[in-house]
Amino acid sequence: MMRLVADSNVIFTYLWKSSALREIIRQGATLFSPEYALWELEEHWQEIAGKAGIKREELDELLYLLRQEVEIVPKSGYEKFLPEAERLASAFSGKEEADLKDDADFLALAMLLDCPLWSNDKLLKRQPKVTVLSTSEVLMIFKPEKTGHESSGKVRRKS
Repeated sequence: MMRLVADSNVIFTYLWKSSALREIIRQGATLFSPEYALWELEEHWQEIAGKAGIKREELDELLYLLRQEVEIVPKSGYEKFLPEAERLASAFSGKEEADLKDDADFLALAMLLDCPLWSNDKLLKRQPKVTVLSTSEVLMIFKPEKTGHESSGKVRRKS
């Protein structure tokens, strides 16, 4: 089945009862995320829990379940790809460059695993190295329209 690296915003949606992330996991996708995503979730837990309508205790329970279903990769596992991921940002300037550098962990992990990154961030799509799929694109792969042509679930990587 398909492997994907999920960015922080995709990971955050695990907290919603009916999320695309949970559906894709149920359908057999193998998902990965850098430990940085959990750090971001912890950093912004009050805002995220408020949007999800849950209390801290529920958040902790869901994070436990999330760790069972999404492989969280420590920085040491992908850090050799970080310099290349950060270099991708140098093609941009100002805020875009800074924003892309903030996402270097996700890009580096996708490079290590040689698989697409699941993100709705349009800036990430503009870098040339890693294939980035939006939620609607991921859902189309897992729920192809009934045209008689089934999707293989394979996605070509950018060269």
